[in-house]
Amino acid sequence: MNSDDISAEFVLTSSMPLLEVQNLCTWFPVQGGVFRRKVGDIRAVDDVSFSIKAGQTVGLVGESGSGKTTVGRTILKLIPPTSGSVKFNGRDILPLPERDFRPLRREMQMIFQDPYSSLNPRMTVYDTLAEPLLLHGVVDRKGLDTAVFELMDAVGLARANVLRYPHEFSGGQRQRIAIGRAIGTKPEFIVADEPVSALDVTIQAQILDLLLDLVARFNLSMLFISHDLAVVRYLADRIVVMKAGKLVESGTTHDMFTSPQQPYTQALLAAIPGRVLRDLDDSPL
Repeated sequence: MNSDDISAEFVLTSSMPLLEVQNLCTWFPVQGGVFRRKVGDIRAVDDVSFSIKAGQTVGLVGESGSGKTTVGRTILKLIPPTSGSVKFNGRDILPLPERDFRPLRREMQMIFQDPYSSLNPRMTVYDTLAEPLLLHGVVDRKGLDTAVFELMDAVGLARANVLRYPHEFSGGQRQRIAIGRAIGTKPEFIVADEPVSALDVTIQAQILDLLLDLVARFNLSMLFISHDLAVVRYLADRIVVMKAGKLVESGTTHDMFTSPQQPYTQALLAAIPGRVLRDLDDSPL
């Protein structure tokens, strides 16, 4: 292979999306009648396509019931798809049996909306952060204490709290624990499903700043799911808008806020408090 071939291969590889969702459908059967036969489908996700590059954050927005959470869960194989493909580093992961996909779970993690329900109430901070490290072979037991404390430092948790339980923390602190658990495996890609919607505004800003810092520090790619365009605008490079299971519009964050093309997107923007829109011209988008 000559130098031109090597250069061409590097350009092709570097421009390839880390995650590529193509024509994704996730339908749920509707049963009815005395014999509970299938009478139709709920098309929660219907022919959705988008991609995410390495180090990029894509915001997936829409009202409740638009299908955005189902997209995130289908990508991570927590919900079986009806059809379509999800390519991670060029490999279609949806057909993989669980034993073949299991090693990829280290590379693809999720932050859930409610940190309290996603954390085991019987596990301390130490156990919560240590479990995925051992499960995925990130460290051995000799290095476990150091790795746990480094994760606590990374997400802004005091080391003195290492033996405390989830119920002893505030909502924001619990979300920091959940974020620490997600980044502990050193993933390339994270799905963050409404990670700040259950928090008050001040704590929301702190968690968003933390996510921005972690994305930059670890070169993470992230699908950030939210119903709140103002929140998504804060950290997303691109925005994908969904309505009733379908992709309505997508583009750069700047373009979506300054020149949205679809009435639905315009309506979502109109619902944002006026001060956010007035500040847009001063933002560094």
